[in-house]
Amino acid sequence: MQEENRTAKTALIAGLSIAFIGALVAIFFLKASKPESVPAPSAYAPFTAPDKSFACLAPKDWETQSASAHAVMGGALFKSGPAKIDITSDLMGSLMGDIVTASNAQAESLAGMMPGGQLPAGMKTRPPVEQLHTAGKQALASRYGNYTEQTARPLRCSLGDARYSEWTADGGFMAGKQHGYRVTILGGERRITVVSYCPESNWPTLKPAFEKVIASLQSGGG
Repeated sequence: MQEENRTAKTALIAGLSIAFIGALVAIFFLKASKPESVPAPSAYAPFTAPDKSFACLAPKDWETQSASAHAVMGGALFKSGPAKIDITSDLMGSLMGDIVTASNAQAESLAGMMPGGQLPAGMKTRPPVEQLHTAGKQALASRYGNYTEQTARPLRCSLGDARYSEWTADGGFMAGKQHGYRVTILGGERRITVVSYCPESNWPTLKPAFEKVIASLQSGGG
C-alpha cells in the first residue's frame, strides 16, 4: 500500500511539474508574439554627433548612444525597447559617391561623342546617392528574412542629395515583423545613413517620430 501511495504521489508531482512547465512555455510564447509596446516620444531635444558630422532632434525620453572613430565614422543610436533609430556618418561612403560621380562624368562625355548624344543601352547614369542607396539595401536585407522595400523616393535634406525607402521584414521569432525607414544622404564629405524601425504593431504610433527625426537632420557644424 505504501509503495502504491509513493508511486501515486510521484506521478502527481511529475504531472504538476509538466503542467507548470507547460504554463511557463505558453506564457513565453504569448509574450513573444506580442512585442513590447513603445509610446510616441513625449518631447525632443537637440542632438549633435561627437564628430559634428550631423545634428538632429532626438527623442528626449529614449536612450541615446553615440560614437566617433578618428573622424572616419561616427553616429548615434536612439532606442526605446524594440524601437530604434540608427544614424551613421562615414567618409568612405562619400568617397564612393565621388567615384560614381566621376564615372557618370565619363559616361556623359562618351554620350557626347555618340550619334544623337545617347548612351548605349545599359549605360544610363544615375545620381550617386541613388546608386549608394540601392547598394545599401543588400546589407540590410541580409540581416532579415522576407525583406521587402518600397521604391526609393527623393528626400529634401539640407545635408545634401537624399533618398528614402519604407521597408518591412521578418525580425525572427522574438522580434516578429519589423517596419521602418531606410535613408541615404550624400553631401559634403560624409554619407549619412539612417535605419529606423519598430515592431509592426508600433508602426502607426512611431512612424511620425521617425519622420520627425529624419526631417530634422542638418549640419552639425563640423
